[in-house]
Amino acid sequence: MNLFKHSLNDPEVKVQVATLKALTSFLTCFEDEEEVLKYKVIMGQLIDLVILVLKTNEDEGKASLSSLIELTQSYGEIWGTNI
Repeated sequence: MNLFKHSLNDPEVKVQVATLKALTSFLTCFEDEEEVLKYKVIMGQLIDLVILVLKTNEDEGKASLSSLIELTQSYGEIWGTNI
């Protein structure tokens, strides 16, 4: 998780977006919901990133949002109280 957290704080938005996509792909591969839910602490940061990217690059923002939607369809509980 530390690698993802570190990359989400990279000054380059492209790195942050790549991290978001990698993280959502990584998490959807898990079969153990408890392992996925350990990442719920960074979900608020991911939605903030999607909003930022949508404002600056609509296509990239839509792709990021699509990644979050895919994750949500598999593990909706990951949002907890972050939204």
